[in-house]
Amino acid sequence: MRPVSNKARIAWAVLGALVVCGVAAARSGNVVLTKGELLWGQYRSHKGVIALPPSPRRLDAESRTGGSPQVSDYPIAGVSSVLLRCQRPGRPFFTPEGAVASEAALAALREEVDAVYRLDMLPIVVLFDPDPSCLLASVDAYERAAVALVDSLKEDYWFLVCIADRCDPDVWGTGTPGAGPVALVRAVAQRVADADKGQVIAAGGSDDETNGLLLQDESPVRVIMRRTDRLSPAADRDWAAYGVPIIDVVDAAAVDGQALEKGVRTVLEQPAYGFAIEYPQAPGNGGASPAALLDELHGFADACQKGLRRAAPPDRADTASLKPGEQEDGFVSLFNGKDLSGWVELSEPGNFVVKEGAITLTKYTGGWLRSWDAYGDFAFRGEYKIAEGGNSGFFLRAPLVGRQSRIGFEFQIRGQAPEAATSPDSTGSIYDVRPPDVNCMRPGEWNEVEITCVGTEVRIVWNGQLAHHFRYEEVEAMGNRATRGYIGLQDHHNPVQFRNLRIKRLD
Repeated sequence: MRPVSNKARIAWAVLGALVVCGVAAARSGNVVLTKGELLWGQYRSHKGVIALPPSPRRLDAESRTGGSPQVSDYPIAGVSSVLLRCQRPGRPFFTPEGAVASEAALAALREEVDAVYRLDMLPIVVLFDPDPSCLLASVDAYERAAVALVDSLKEDYWFLVCIADRCDPDVWGTGTPGAGPVALVRAVAQRVADADKGQVIAAGGSDDETNGLLLQDESPVRVIMRRTDRLSPAADRDWAAYGVPIIDVVDAAAVDGQALEKGVRTVLEQPAYGFAIEYPQAPGNGGASPAALLDELHGFADACQKGLRRAAPPDRADTASLKPGEQEDGFVSLFNGKDLSGWVELSEPGNFVVKEGAITLTKYTGGWLRSWDAYGDFAFRGEYKIAEGGNSGFFLRAPLVGRQSRIGFEFQIRGQAPEAATSPDSTGSIYDVRPPDVNCMRPGEWNEVEITCVGTEVRIVWNGQLAHHFRYEEVEAMGNRATRGYIGLQDHHNPVQFRNLRIKRLD
């Protein structure tokens, strides 16, 4: 496939499986490659890639009013990664000599990486573009530019760096310095690898010969971002023989819903696999909008999780968790008091069971229990009981993939006494964000909580007392959190019980 034209409606990319032995040396939290998996995140536990570029370019809270999806909207659709391009045709990021063209451009890139990093998603930073307006003057200029940029980001963020994903000779034409794009990219990759032994490096193109040459011998390129004209997970798995993940780019016109659904299912079933989707800068060019694309992905990912876990739908007529007057007020029951109908267990099967009318955690192996439906604005009411020293939480606006407490947020549940000091990690806190205004924990007893979310406003009443009332924009760590997602019950390896779970939509 040739470079995406301005007339292309959407481009797609597919990342395949990696087969390597051992673990690449890496800083804590950096991207690592091990046992056939690409891992990243605070706990090095995120696997599989579904990636999108940001839309709009700005990713902060101010862009919420623009009507386009935010990066925080991506994970609810199963998206776990973000493509960030330094250069685009007509928008050079580096000078011909290899310096950053402007401090403003570097600051903007750092803001984008930061927004992705704060949500514990994987930033894929693509350095160079073969468009004539973006070419540098020499191999040394490319090497200096790459090393300097990676160095400017590596101390603060983890990310996957791609030298270039359009490495085919006929794409670069005669403007490539040195012996051609493959030799250029390998030389740049080697300089980056020499400067930082732990950095995982990607590159690729649409031609099999090109990608084979990128991998030849002791190549510093560890991840292939392969561009093609169709999404075909079964065929792309054949590239595992080369020991690299693959990213394929395809035109939307060549992809049907069945292929996209198969790609999503493959990621969720085989987390070493993934794909990325890239649309042009002007996605309204007669094609599907980013919002419509996310809705489609969300439908596939949601259905796939439910199918894989054999989850049973809720009985919409059930009122077991409702208290007098709540049904008339618009509340619906989330828990029938008998089984896990209406919940999806994203943990080891049997971790959560129903005992004596309460959802009870029994195995303590990690994971969570998610609601059947997603919610935007809502009032959620529930009760919990936890033993002394225990740890759990309610997830709010949680995503289908990724870290629930970073993309949405978590009401922290801990078995602490009411006289315990409050902190962003204490019981009743918004985990790692904000301590509660009061500590009204009842150790060893049933505790009641009501959490109301309307837009960016959050109000939490805990055992009858106001524990939180704020807006996202008033708390730095909440700036770009999701405003839609799932209700979740956390398995944090400790005994905990939940009951009387109900919710009222407010949107």
